[in-house]
This record gives sequence, structure tokens and C-alpha cells, in this order.
Amino acid sequence: MTLQLLLNGELAFAEESETEGEEEAHTVEEAEDPPNPVIPDLNELLWAAFWFFALWALMKFVLLPPILRGRAKREDVIRADKDAAERARADLVAVQRDYQEALSGARAEANSVLDEARAEADVYRQGLQAEADAEANERRTQVTSEIEQARAAALAGMHDDVSALAVEAASMVVEEPIDADGSQSVIDQTLGSDS
Repeated sequence: MTLQLLLNGELAFAEESETEGEEEAHTVEEAEDPPNPVIPDLNELLWAAFWFFALWALMKFVLLPPILRGRAKREDVIRADKDAAERARADLVAVQRDYQEALSGARAEANSVLDEARAEADVYRQGLQAEADAEANERRTQVTSEIEQARAAALAGMHDDVSALAVEAASMVVEEPIDADGSQSVIDQTLGSDS
């Protein structure tokens, strides 16, 4: 029985709800059409335009200039660094060229100094050679004259002995004594023709 009462009460409640729902449906249909959520309201359009232009002005005149200045400064720094690198590269090329020129100049100077030293050494050697040759010739002349003097002295020393020996040998051949003073001119002439 309670179950039946409950069921009856629920049925009655459901009937009342249906009647109320039907009445509300008629009143909703009779009310204005609801707004379309896709198409904005004029009030919303005005506020959106105001905030769009406010944010645009804020970005353009307040937030964007420091960013653009920072970017310009960074580009200037990069450009300056590139220019400095190009100048450094050009300076390096110039320094290398100067170094090569100085090195080739030093090599040329060293070669000329060596050539001059060789020429001076050749002149000095030729001078020493000429000096040595002159000294050798002088010594040879001196030795030759000493030899001639010694030979002449030996011949002079032997002249008397040879004369005496020749007179004796001639005396033995002829078997008569020969006068040494009388035949001295013949002996001198014979000894003179031999020397």
C-alpha cells in the first residue's frame, strides 16, 4: 500500500511537472528569440575595437620601440664586429704581405752580403796567392842566385886545383913539364867555355 501511495504520488508529481513544462514551453516560445552566440553584440564589438586599438597603440608606441632600438643596436654591434673582422683580415693580409716582402728583402740582402763576402774572399785569396807567388819567385830567385854564387865560389875554389891538375895531366901526356903561368890563359878559356 505504501508502495502504491508512493507510486500514486510520483505519478501525480510527474503530471504536475508535465503541465508546468508545457506552460513554460509556451511562455519561452512566446518570448524573444535568444541571441546568436556567433554574432557579437554591438556593445561587445565596441569594447573589442577599443581594447584592440588600445593594445595596438601600447605595442606600437610603448612596447615595440625599445625592442626595435635593441635590435638596431644589436645589428650595429654585429655590423661593427663584421667591419672590425674585415679590417683585421685586411690588416693580417697587409702584415703577411709586408712580412713576405721583408723576408724576401732580407734574403736578397743576405745573398748580396754573401756574394760580397765571396768576392772579397776571392780578392783576398788572389792577393794572398799573388803575394805567395811573388814571395816564392823572390825566394826562388834568391835561392838561384845563392846557388849561382855557391857554384861560382866552388868553381873559383876549384879553378886553381883544376888548373894545377890540368897542367900536371898535360905534363904527363906530353912527358915534359908545362909552365902553368904560360898556359893559364888556355886553361881559363877552356874552363870558361865549360861553365
